[in-house]
Amino acid sequence: MSFAVQRPESDLDASARHQAGTADDGSGPRPLGTAGAGRARGRADGSLLASARKGKQVIRAQKFDILNCVVDGDNVALEVFWTGLLATSVEGLPPNSELRAHVSIFLEFRDGKICRQHNYDCFDPWWV
Repeated sequence: MSFAVQRPESDLDASARHQAGTADDGSGPRPLGTAGAGRARGRADGSLLASARKGKQVIRAQKFDILNCVVDGDNVALEVFWTGLLATSVEGLPPNSELRAHVSIFLEFRDGKICRQHNYDCFDPWWV
């Protein structure tokens, strides 16, 4: 299963409806983000949505290929192959460069909405 994402502003707001009001997002090391950064949707600064909006300025299109999915009650584990096209230059890469990453995503649901998400991204090297 795969799906491509081109995120207009309305899509970001629509995705927020699938998250619990206090959803938090933790992550492993990320070359394009803050390592171990936790972002909570329910915080006053709206950091989870703010981060998604900031990401839209860097990545113009992305695709997620779901390689594996395991469901256990309210928990879902996903193995994903991600590709993204840069909207702007980043770390010496010109716009339209393709980034690739192998990603593990762990979701916890409460009342049918995501209440916790942890991502672990392993990017293919672009700096060599």
